[in-house]
Amino acid sequence: MLDGYRILDLTDDRGHLAGMLLAQLGAEVVLCEPPGGHRTRHRGPYVDDVVDPERSIEFLVYNRGKHSVVVETPAQIAELAAGCDAVISCGSFDVDLDALRAASPQLVTAAITPFGETGPKTGWAATDLTIAASSGTMSLTGDRDRAPVRIGPPQTWHNAAVDTAGAILMALHERQTSGLDDWFQGVSGRSG
Repeated sequence: MLDGYRILDLTDDRGHLAGMLLAQLGAEVVLCEPPGGHRTRHRGPYVDDVVDPERSIEFLVYNRGKHSVVVETPAQIAELAAGCDAVISCGSFDVDLDALRAASPQLVTAAITPFGETGPKTGWAATDLTIAASSGTMSLTGDRDRAPVRIGPPQTWHNAAVDTAGAILMALHERQTSGLDDWFQGVSGRSG
């Protein structure tokens, strides 16, 4: 479905599901990692209980199908983004999505944030519990005669990642069906 499309994944554990879903749909997904490695590399459980950044089960599950590259500067991210169709961010890297879009107008960008990038709630605490409560998810749990209760495992970031993957799919589809892909290819000389 997404063969020929390249996605730059600038997420950590809050959004890595989005890139994984797009990779499973055939996109080439390039995961950017800081010099110390993606933070899930340093979190167990580990394969065969051997503590090793290459054996973190969480990292292996959510980043399967992706290529990985270490980036240290915003310039490296901008260079990588110039060759991509979409960028997914969640605040784990200092990146200016407006500048990336200005440099590459064909670029589809998505930011996974708890309360948006601007506005009065931007600085609010962003735990799974506060996001579940603010989004209304908790209103679906518990009994009518008691306060809402938290759902079992953390879900809010996963929900956001699934929504983000869907939004990128729709944007790429619109770009393709509207003829913009052909126009961008003619302007930039690149396909996909």
